[in-house]
This record gives sequence, structure tokens and C-alpha cells, in this order.
Amino acid sequence: MVDLFEASQASMAVCAIALSRRLMGPAGIVLINIERGEVDLACVQPDSERGWPASFPWRRQLLPEGHPLQRLRDGSELDARRRMTWTTPWGDQAPYYVDACRHYGKIVAIFADRDLWGSEQLHLDGPREYRRGFLGELTCCGKTHQVSTFPCPDCNGFYCPSCKQCQCDKRAASELLCSRCFQRKQRHLVGTDGICVDCQ
Repeated sequence: MVDLFEASQASMAVCAIALSRRLMGPAGIVLINIERGEVDLACVQPDSERGWPASFPWRRQLLPEGHPLQRLRDGSELDARRRMTWTTPWGDQAPYYVDACRHYGKIVAIFADRDLWGSEQLHLDGPREYRRGFLGELTCCGKTHQVSTFPCPDCNGFYCPSCKQCQCDKRAASELLCSRCFQRKQRHLVGTDGICVDCQ
């Protein structure tokens, strides 16, 4: 993934999304902010028959204490390739084969159900848990969706499967920054000169 990022003009997030689509699920590419220790992006490929894994590093989850990727975060290791267990904030755990490295303030990690890199000699993988059913309903993009994603930790709204945004993402997209007072205002309150109605 790092090679694709270095060889292209695309952002790291775009490269992660593009490459994650080539993985056989359950697998995904995760970008973790080194400074905050928080998952910035999780591009997950579900299992084609059984669906989404019950335990996976989702956006805005913190890197668990004592996790092997913490060594990449503190700089004691530059890369890692081995079997690791991911623990969610609600206590679910699942093992994954992980290939990870530090790159431009991020930990770039590929999580896979299978040992794609031959990093382990013995593979005693137990059955994996998958999420069943839907967590909620969401009306967005002109229709009602049954969603199985975890809600946004800020607004507690679900992410739309069509536009991939929650309520706070949509609100932020509809706002502009005033060039005079530097406050975020609704798009219709900011003129073409970039100055809001309060500052004019």
C-alpha cells in the first residue's frame, strides 16, 4: 500500500480504499493516527457469504493498551508482520494476520483472516464470529436503509451505505469557513467572497 501511495498522486486514504477492494474478506486496511493512537480509517471487506466480522478495528476506536501495534506507535519497531488479536471497546476479540508499518504519522496495517504473508508456521485458527442482522435503520440519499455499521461516536448516527456519511459528516459538508471570523457557517450564510452574513 505504501508503494502505491508513493507512486501516485492519490491520498493515503484513497490508496487504502482501492487496495482493500482487492482483499478477500474478512480483511481490511486500517490507518491509525500515531499521535492519538486512534483508527482514522478502516476499509473493510466482509466475507462474501457470512458478512461482517464481529470484531474489527473500526474508525475512531483507540489502539488497545498492550497491543503489538503500540510498539510501532512509540517507535520501538518500524514494521510488524504477525498474528495479532484485536479487542474492541466492548470486549469482543478476534485474531488477524497483520502486516503493518509506520508511514507519515500513520500506522498502515493490513488485517486479514488468512496468513497472506506466510508470517506464521502453525495456523490453528478457530471459527470466526460474524455480525448477524442489522443494527438499525437510516433514511438518507432518498431511501431508507437497514444498516449494520456501528454508529458514529460523536453524533450516534449510523453511516449511510450509499454516501458513507453520518449526520456530523453531512453537517460538516454543508458548512463553509468564514474567511473573516473563521467560524463554520451553513453554506447559504457565506457569500461568494467567503465572508459570512454576520461579518459583512
